[in-house]
Amino acid sequence: MLSPTQQPLTEFFQHAFNYHHQLMLQLKHQQREVEHQFCGLLQLAYNEKSQKKHRKVTEAGYPSELVHAVNAEQASELAGLSLSSEALHYPKAGWVDAQQCVQTILDAALATGLLEVHYQHELIDYQQHESYCRLIFTGHEKHHHNVAFCQAHHLLNLTQAAQLPLSPVRGQVSHIKSNPSLAKLRKVLCYEGYLTPAYQQQHCIGASYLRNQVDLELRTQETESNLAALRHCQPQAWNQHLECAEVAGRVAIRCAVRDHLPLLGQLPDLNRLLGDDYQNNWQTADSPVHSRSFLAVGFGSRGICSAPFATELLAAQLCGEPLPLKASTLRSVHPQRFWNRRLLKGRPMS
Repeated sequence: MLSPTQQPLTEFFQHAFNYHHQLMLQLKHQQREVEHQFCGLLQLAYNEKSQKKHRKVTEAGYPSELVHAVNAEQASELAGLSLSSEALHYPKAGWVDAQQCVQTILDAALATGLLEVHYQHELIDYQQHESYCRLIFTGHEKHHHNVAFCQAHHLLNLTQAAQLPLSPVRGQVSHIKSNPSLAKLRKVLCYEGYLTPAYQQQHCIGASYLRNQVDLELRTQETESNLAALRHCQPQAWNQHLECAEVAGRVAIRCAVRDHLPLLGQLPDLNRLLGDDYQNNWQTADSPVHSRSFLAVGFGSRGICSAPFATELLAAQLCGEPLPLKASTLRSVHPQRFWNRRLLKGRPMS
């Protein structure tokens, strides 16, 4: 997510990208393997709009080992397949088995003896008291000194968080059988969607993006849309006769924020934030927050890359450690940022 005109966005995701690489090395040193391949990625300039974006990235002067431009012939040689578009090449990017990655991180944390995991407990209410947080589940409750909410769009079910700028976005990934032509693909391809190299004789192609939809049923129409996007952006012989794998795909729900950055930090106290006392004195008053409650939500389509770094940042905040981001970038991920911008511009808060 490089954006030459949005420096905090670019800075955050560069740190996250590099941190994810370090995390994979740490897991490997612990002999905890995660299926992945840092094979590189080609972001295709398939129309005038994407070409303009690519030129801006190229002119921004990023290190070539992070990203550099290639023409269509070079892109085809790198990919192992015929491509009709110039591209941005990210040599260190690739794919990872996301579900296995998450489970492996949990296993590594469990092995320290510092983590307990309890499944099938739905949080139905939450209250913060002066010295503890009260978490109310179906049939029982728990008290903790601090709590970090990481349950994506389900956080909106809590009264204290119902007005946060989060939205659920349904996404369907399709699984495609490999074949002799497609098996030659060596790079991840990104365009209006994405296509991965072969893994276990199949490829992932995705993904649909449907706001405010949360059902988890596979839809034939979305598989067809995923295939149509590939054929539209790269009309090539190798993608005209693709077949679904035995397991045709999977569906999951993203939690999105409109500026593409997550919400990281203390939970805003929206009753105080929207009250006259704070709005009349916001330039000198402390930010109204639930002091023992923290957020790590809103990762959108980039959670597997950005969540490890984001939660390292959250842990530093909780433990009073040095923060791995400069102040301006920290402000760009603060959960209160949208209301802060309204105050700065003198706009209504509601």
